[in-house]
Amino acid sequence: MHLIGIGELDLASVVHRFSELHELRLWGRPGILTGMEILSALPQLRRFSTYDLFGFTGEQFPGPDKLLQLEWLWMTSLPAETAQSIKVRYKNRPQPVSICT
Repeated sequence: MHLIGIGELDLASVVHRFSELHELRLWGRPGILTGMEILSALPQLRRFSTYDLFGFTGEQFPGPDKLLQLEWLWMTSLPAETAQSIKVRYKNRPQPVSICT
């Protein structure tokens, strides 16, 4: 699923409606993204990306122990503190992880 031009989005609404997602790409204009923790309820999620979305911390993003199928993570244009927190937790993950700020 690709969502473009997001002004504000609560991820719970997406996850509850589309619980079998394998891919989720989100583009803000920029925008505010809430409910990041709910991503852990997507057991099939393999690819996730964000661009120009704010409103969450690195600690709110599920760790590698919660997103076991995640193969690709690309997040750009987010606060450096948030990016660093996610990078640290995903550093030793065998799958490629790219987080750009």
